[in-house]
Amino acid sequence: MEIREATLEDMKLFKCREHDSANIEFSFDISEYRWVFGDMAIGGCLNGLFWVMFSEGITSLPLSFFKESRKLVKNMLDRYGMVEAFTEEDNTFVQEWAKSMGFSVSEPIIIADGTYIRVWRCK
Repeated sequence: MEIREATLEDMKLFKCREHDSANIEFSFDISEYRWVFGDMAIGGCLNGLFWVMFSEGITSLPLSFFKESRKLVKNMLDRYGMVEAFTEEDNTFVQEWAKSMGFSVSEPIIIADGTYIRVWRCK
């Protein structure tokens, strides 16, 4: 499986959580880069804020995804010096992926409509 530039149509094909589905077009529109890799996608916008999306039902990730996402994280760090994201407190899948990529993970933070976890990494 190879990683490639994502289109909005790619993103709309994801079978993700309802909350994530509502944010797909917004995330796509504000992102200056977007990559898709099977049922997984990663993207980011100016200032190093990024997002990661996995199709619902994903229970494990292929080793090749870790190898490719390490390259993408390095690319973001080279570009911005620091990258960060916020994920829902119950989205442990993204939190575990972030830890495996060397990100720090915060304690839960209450933000407007829910409880989130901040993940970040500096160069």
